[in-house]
Amino acid sequence: MNDSDTPKRVPRWRLVFDVGSTVVLIALAGVIVWQNHARVVETPAVRPRLSEDPLPTTPISIATNATLGSASARVAIIEYSDFECPACGAFARDLKPTLIREYVDKGQVAFVFKHFPLPIHSRAQSAAEAAWCAGQQGKFWDVHDRFFASAKAGLQESVLQAVASDVGLDAAAYNSCRAGDETSKRVLADRDEGRSANVNVRATPTFYFGKIGSDRRVQATDVMVGARSIGAFRAILDRLLK
Repeated sequence: MNDSDTPKRVPRWRLVFDVGSTVVLIALAGVIVWQNHARVVETPAVRPRLSEDPLPTTPISIATNATLGSASARVAIIEYSDFECPACGAFARDLKPTLIREYVDKGQVAFVFKHFPLPIHSRAQSAAEAAWCAGQQGKFWDVHDRFFASAKAGLQESVLQAVASDVGLDAAAYNSCRAGDETSKRVLADRDEGRSANVNVRATPTFYFGKIGSDRRVQATDVMVGARSIGAFRAILDRLLK
C-alpha cells in the first residue's frame, strides 16, 4: 500500500472546532428564521390609527340636521352618509342599533345624519331628497331605516313611493316637497360642507365625534372613516363621556 492510500488521522482539536462551528451556524440560522417569522406575523396586525385621519379645524353645525337623542346630550356622532353606499347600509343595519341602545337612548349621545350622496350612485341624491322631505313630516328616521333595508333591491322611484306610503306620509306634501328647489339645496348643502377643506370627507360613511356646544356646534376630536367594529365606537364614546 502506498503512503498516498493510507488514511490520515484528523487531529482532535480539528474535530472539536468543526463540531462547534456547525452548532453555532445552526443556532444563527434558527435566530434568523425566527426573526423573519416574527416580522411576517406582526405586519398584518398593524392598523392605521383613527387620529391620523384629518379633523375639521372649525366646529360643525348640527342645528338643522336630523338628530336622534336627547337635547341635553353632551357628545355627538356625526355621520356623512349615502343611501346607496353598501358600507353605510351595513352600519345602519348592524352597528347603529347597538349605539342607539347603549348611548343615545340613555341620553348621553346625539346621533346626527348628514347627506353625502356620491356621484357614482345614480339614485343616492333622489333618496336623500326623499328622506329630507320625510323629515319635514317627522318621519326621517323611519324612511332612513327602510331605505337602507331596501338598498340592495334598489332605490328606484317605486320604492321611494312605497316607503313613503308604508310610514304614513302625506303623499301630496311629500311629492310637493321633493319637487321644490329648497330640498335639493338642503341636501347639497350637507354634501358641499363635507367636501369643504374644513371637513374633507374622503369616503362614506365618515363619522366625526366631539362634544356639543351651547350653539349646537361640534368641535370634532375624533374621526372614523368607514364603519369599524362596535368596540372602536365604544372606545371613542366612553373616552369623550368621561
